[in-house]
Amino acid sequence: MSIEKNIQKHSKGEVNRAGIKLLEKNESEYAAAKVILDNWRAYHITPLNGFPRKRSEKN
Repeated sequence: MSIEKNIQKHSKGEVNRAGIKLLEKNESEYAAAKVILDNWRAYHITPLNGFPRKRSEKN
């Protein structure tokens, strides 16, 4: 069983375009756009989870 590190594979522009494609509900490009956004989410999940905790510790 191999563990794949979360590596950012797409540029900010690619992520933004993928989000737009999902909002447009373009069925032919939906799967590819979802893969890009899923990768972005996996790459950023640790910082996103830590932000609310650090903020609540300040107060």
